Amino acid sequence: MTASVVPEADQETLVDLEPARRYDGSAKGWYGADLHVHMNYSGDLVCTPHDAACMQMGEGLHVMNLVAGNLLGARIYDREAFEHFAGVDLPWSAEDHLGRWGVEFRNDLLGHFHAFGPTLPPLRYQTGHVGAAHPHDWPPNATACEDLRGCGATIGYTHPVLSPLRDGTPAEAFTSSHSTEARELVADAALGLVDSVDLLGPNDPEGTAVLYHHLLSCGLRLAATVGTDVFLSHSKSGFFSNPPGWGRVYADLGTEQLSAESWQKAVRAGRTFATNGPWLELSVDELGPGSVLDAPGEMTVRARAHVEGPGVETLSLVGPEGDLAMGTGPDVEVELVVTEPGWVAAVARGPRHDDVLGPTVFAHTSPVYIDVEGHRVGRRDSARWCLDWLERVEHLAADHGNFADESQFEDLVAVLNQARTFYRGISEG
Repeated sequence: MTASVVPEADQETLVDLEPARRYDGSAKGWYGADLHVHMNYSGDLVCTPHDAACMQMGEGLHVMNLVAGNLLGARIYDREAFEHFAGVDLPWSAEDHLGRWGVEFRNDLLGHFHAFGPTLPPLRYQTGHVGAAHPHDWPPNATACEDLRGCGATIGYTHPVLSPLRDGTPAEAFTSSHSTEARELVADAALGLVDSVDLLGPNDPEGTAVLYHHLLSCGLRLAATVGTDVFLSHSKSGFFSNPPGWGRVYADLGTEQLSAESWQKAVRAGRTFATNGPWLELSVDELGPGSVLDAPGEMTVRARAHVEGPGVETLSLVGPEGDLAMGTGPDVEVELVVTEPGWVAAVARGPRHDDVLGPTVFAHTSPVYIDVEGHRVGRRDSARWCLDWLERVEHLAADHGNFADESQFEDLVAVLNQARTFYRGISEG
């Protein structure tokens, strides 16, 4: 949008611009969120709540989860703000935008996750940082997930994979001992402690999608979400100084009003898609993301994806075996003969684009789950891939973990073994 202005000398001229929306998700009940935003996280600025409110509203971001968390040491940035406002809408919240304080739980060996909507402070904000209150890689992240879930939070592992996972194994996710990748996610998801996986943020979206698809193909029901990990108090940190909401998760609230509770309900139901620009829709026999289609036996279903927005070069329908159909958009459709349980999701991709702040154009829906006579999908190859991942976690922790004694390490192994039981049941079934 452009406007021609002839300002008068020595006068301030105010220009109002109202650009037309490419699409209005909230008019259809879809609201966009950034679930991982740091307000004051060191840096060259000191941000006030007023600054955060202006950034959220200036970006048209419906939901912003400001997170308290440490960086490398003992200090928990914005802890006082979180503990004051835990479980309460922030003062600038209104009908069409919601601000909340949450938590980023951080362990640099086992992974980070965000918690949206906790009503109480957690027992721990971090583990495994020398000089902090809990310097050992103990207890396992599973304990922190349980704690924050007990406080009413939804849990999403953030920046899960930093590499594209090109070789067919999880090996690339274990090249560095302390890289913040979501090593314990595969275990905690199997234990039913995780609600979502961030497909966009400071991560590799293609590698993260590989991990996400394997988890879905083991029958796990995890929503696609987004946490950008932006630092509002850093003005000169490249990617981390992007505005909040440069990537967003949209959730379908249906006829419910926007609230922390309705947002959490939609995420837990998987009615979401992750995007850094494109508007992406999925239907399978008219059912949308998060729905379960329970086939009584062999049947034919029609899957459809629709995309709008900048920079998309390919639009795909994907399932446990990979691409089911692909085109250049805006619509892709395919008829599928269902003979066994599975899932269907939509993915939009493109190269770098001036209208998108991410390194590539990317959007991915949560799936429609296809059960057969009440049975969920369980692909043996994906279960074996996840077992390989868990084996690598144990070796990584044994070689590089910081544990006070053998019993702390064995607590992590116990979590891994519970998850192994789950995946072995699929791989050997």
